[in-house]
Amino acid sequence: MNSLAPFLFKLRRKNVSQYKWNSENAALIKDHSLIKHQMYREYIRNYVLERAVLKQMDRISINIVDGFCGGGTYVTKDGAQTSGSPLVVLEALRDAEQLLNIGRIKPIQIDFRLYCFDNDAEALESLRRSISNSEYQKYLDTNIVIKKANFSQEIPKIIERLQHERGRAIFILDQYGYNAVSFDSMSRIFRELPSPEVILTFSYGFLNSFLSEYGKLSKAFEGIGLEAPPRDEFDRAQWEPNGRPFFIQRQLIKGFRAAAPFFTPFFIKSRDSGPLRGSNLSYWLVHLAAHERANDVMKQTHWDLQNHSAHFGGPGLEMLGYDPHRVEQSKQPFMFGDDERALSHKALLDDIPRTMRPANDWMRVGDLWKATCNETPSTSEMQREALAALSNYSEVEILGAGGGAKRGGKVDRTDLIRMPPQTSFFFMKRPAA
Repeated sequence: MNSLAPFLFKLRRKNVSQYKWNSENAALIKDHSLIKHQMYREYIRNYVLERAVLKQMDRISINIVDGFCGGGTYVTKDGAQTSGSPLVVLEALRDAEQLLNIGRIKPIQIDFRLYCFDNDAEALESLRRSISNSEYQKYLDTNIVIKKANFSQEIPKIIERLQHERGRAIFILDQYGYNAVSFDSMSRIFRELPSPEVILTFSYGFLNSFLSEYGKLSKAFEGIGLEAPPRDEFDRAQWEPNGRPFFIQRQLIKGFRAAAPFFTPFFIKSRDSGPLRGSNLSYWLVHLAAHERANDVMKQTHWDLQNHSAHFGGPGLEMLGYDPHRVEQSKQPFMFGDDERALSHKALLDDIPRTMRPANDWMRVGDLWKATCNETPSTSEMQREALAALSNYSEVEILGAGGGAKRGGKVDRTDLIRMPPQTSFFFMKRPAA
């Protein structure tokens, strides 16, 4: 990679600025961007591993588009050198391939294309220099395409190119602010490509400056391809605790719902130090997907990197049903830690039967996940664990693949579930919370 040692960066700190590169210095990276890069790394690795298990294939084709790629290397506030997002992607693919091939006689190959776009010529020069000095040099200008361009203007061309490529596409769109990628562009990606995904940085905090003026807020929404929010709802929200910020959140979620079938809108830590509070949760890392399995992989990534992500909704199947009058929702972020896992399990025990109650027919466990995954911070595995517990309490009935009844134990996606036709007088009582 870059030949400058970390201690030289410390000596040159006065010349290092955030997101600025030149021929001698890497850009300074903040802690929340390091978390984003960690999310990219873990998600792409997990995505490839999931695809290999699901399809039992010997070759995996994948296209990754880094729309605001930046330079090849950064320096942290402590003077350590760290990879930019394109190299993070390449390292994640390498690690996934190595994990897949442990103990295999016939290796699985990852056939990738990485498209890197940025408007900053010096950032792209830094990227090219870093890749040239790395193990990925042989892929430059073949598997790795670097181009100076405005990504928003490049979207039609890249979509057309991807339509002729093998493999699914993942877009990493680490925009600065909130309006470099419109909802129209995201909708087009999902309309014109088969099963794409988008990982979008959205600066929710930028919109806070418009909270007091409806006219400015409406123009901001129209600028990103969304309808202006209703004026009467905006006025009512001012009387609710945290009403206007959550009013904005509800409007944005409507836009994400319209753009893609499945999504996860979670906050990431935006300050470099200090305790995590609602006041410094201003960045959303939004994952949009065409398939519920991708949604599940991203949820698992948030849990694996616990305490770096948060949201302000419920822990069960009503994550997005924010009630401003509930104190625990209006003040305490849900942080994906061990305590939150216990809260989710307890909430699922209540929410799953209520969700299933109107229907008496059998349904697949995987279909329950598909119908509810947008509304919960839990993973499909956590949902299946709750179903196993509910089966032990005789609150749901489960049939396995062979048609036999299950009571507790491992629950599979293909199992059938339903509410009992009649409530037994001898059901097992749940333990007190």
